[in-house]
Amino acid sequence: MEDVVTVPMANALAADLERALAQAPATWAELGGARVFLTGGTGFVGSWLLETLLWANDRLSLGASVVVLTRDRHAFAKKTPHLANQSVTVGPFEFHTDSDRRKPNARDTAIA
Repeated sequence: MEDVVTVPMANALAADLERALAQAPATWAELGGARVFLTGGTGFVGSWLLETLLWANDRLSLGASVVVLTRDRHAFAKKTPHLANQSVTVGPFEFHTDSDRRKPNARDTAIA
């Protein structure tokens, strides 16, 4: 039986991701060691942002961590396994009490 050799697939977005890094070097530097909380990270725009953050973290050795809020971590892992398998904390969104569901009222949105 022959040995099977697997070669990691190149990221099809590499050129775009490198361009994103080159466009804002100061912004990426500010994320060094940061902990980023990302909501909407499983949607179209959010997954692109997450992809870019993880690329920057790897390529620039930022030492940042990302926490992604999602309703369904298993669906996220199925949709984007290459993102879910990286050092990303994926947490569910859950309401715990009625007060968590409180909608803003006029007092919350009043302009002083």
